[in-house]
Amino acid sequence: MKRCYTLATVFSVFLGLLPACRADNSPYQDLLRRLPDSTNVLVVVDVPALRSALDVAPGTSLVAADVSSLPVMAKKFVMGAKIDLSERKHVWSIAMAQLSGKMPIQDIAKTENEQVDQFAGYSVVPTPRGGYFVEVAKDVLGVRSPGDRQELKRWLTYQKSNPVVGLPPYLLQAANPETPAIAIMAISLEDSLEPGAVHRSIMNSQVMSTRKSTEYPSVEKALLSIKGLTFTIRAGNPLKGTLVVDFGSDTGYILNFGKRLLIEALQNTGLYVPDFDSWEPILGYRVIGISGPLSVNGVRKFGALIRTPVPNPDAASMTSLESMSPQERTIATSKRYFKSITSLQNDLKKDKTASTKGLSGWYDKYADQIDKLPTLNVDQELVNFAAGTAQHLRAMSTSLNGISLQSGYLQQQKVQGQTNLGTGFNRYYNPYSGGYYGGGWSDVPYGTRGVSNYGQVYLQQDALVRQGAQSRAELWQMIDDQTADIRRQMTAKYKTEF
Repeated sequence: MKRCYTLATVFSVFLGLLPACRADNSPYQDLLRRLPDSTNVLVVVDVPALRSALDVAPGTSLVAADVSSLPVMAKKFVMGAKIDLSERKHVWSIAMAQLSGKMPIQDIAKTENEQVDQFAGYSVVPTPRGGYFVEVAKDVLGVRSPGDRQELKRWLTYQKSNPVVGLPPYLLQAANPETPAIAIMAISLEDSLEPGAVHRSIMNSQVMSTRKSTEYPSVEKALLSIKGLTFTIRAGNPLKGTLVVDFGSDTGYILNFGKRLLIEALQNTGLYVPDFDSWEPILGYRVIGISGPLSVNGVRKFGALIRTPVPNPDAASMTSLESMSPQERTIATSKRYFKSITSLQNDLKKDKTASTKGLSGWYDKYADQIDKLPTLNVDQELVNFAAGTAQHLRAMSTSLNGISLQSGYLQQQKVQGQTNLGTGFNRYYNPYSGGYYGGGWSDVPYGTRGVSNYGQVYLQQDALVRQGAQSRAELWQMIDDQTADIRRQMTAKYKTEF
């Protein structure tokens, strides 16, 4: 049976980056027109503006700022995605980058250890990281994920002959803000929410449990009218972020607690960042949102939500790579790979003492980002180490959702850690499954037997999250120890500091 989610679903699926532009006459039009009309998530990045905001020199990989989700040579970046909101599932993503320099598809193939294939009139390269790289135009590189060859052909055929932008109106409107922006992301939600799902979401809301039951129908009506969500990043020191939800009806019944309801949705779906707590509310007739200073840490977290694989940076400097000996290649790629892993670790450590399930989603997304890093020419022991790190992060995400680590996973990891650092990482162990912890009266009508059972459910889950703090601390210590161990191993093996 399908489960449809409400405002929370918006955040659990995706957030990203996108610059201000007008679809009909902007420099992004040629990229936007290639996105299917079934797109309901739009991401566009003005890469030079992003580099400037992060103080990364032109021509330098954004990996230098720990943002590894954009191609090294990108000048303009557009991504569209299709999200099945009823299943809470990513269906496909299509990303395109207009390049500022040469990154031949043949060199991308070499760094993926694959062959260039002529398909539907285009040069394509499969990647074992889940997708296809495509030479869309002379200076445009595309990538479709997942790697469904049949769907790839349908997209290539569509974008070849489609002359105009066919995106939903909300996405086009969101891409044209009144004031200039470095980046914006938009999700179209019109006609996507089911009344039963909205009802259950309200009944399970901690914020709503403090409100009078007579308010519930009006809040439900407002939520059912949601048209979409837009996240914007603007220049400044610090950067300024704005996140707004647009409604099709009056939001008057939500204004008094709109910020708390929005923060709760972010926490429940694992896309909360501490920056949001200090942001000022935006409360309007048909708009509820928050706005305030956005840390670089927050920017990197949102960047981690880009789902498509990124070409190996070596594809932009193949001549230099091929001039190296096999060992020199291994050293260079392994050091870059290790730096990416430790950068992701350090980003999460900034919030590691917080015991809130609102942070759980970032652990999963950073683990996914680790899995998508290119591994060709990387020392196998480092690849094993990275797999183990991703495994630990997913386990801590589970703990932050109120599922115990003490039995099973943590004990196994202690045993493996005492035996063999390398081979222990080869075994992926995940005993956890399931979804939202709760239930009870979620389907009971408003005003019946009290307002909701959220208070009891929340206390039980919160207790489990707090009980897992020690286990998560032990896992972080394990990650630190294993990172130090692999650094010593690589330094000794290659006679260079990692």
